[in-house]
Amino acid sequence: MTPETIGQLARDAILLSVLMSAPLVGIAALVGLLFGFIQALTQLQDQTMSFVVKPFVVLGLLLVLLPWLGSLATSFGERAFMAVLQPR
Repeated sequence: MTPETIGQLARDAILLSVLMSAPLVGIAALVGLLFGFIQALTQLQDQTMSFVVKPFVVLGLLLVLLPWLGSLATSFGERAFMAVLQPR
């Protein structure tokens, strides 16, 4: 395995982690903003509303995206193993 291959695998791993976490972080931020907007409109200052709803929304999205996330992780794992096992 060459240093270029190691660098490419490290770059791909970082990109994969960002790609896999971005939808979940994005939906959590969107739900937080939505509840903040609703609270500002209704002048309801209960901070627990978004903390109760946000985990359920993120979990639901995770269940929907699980096959796609699994295929991304599997394809990266296959590429990494093939790079390690590839003869010089």
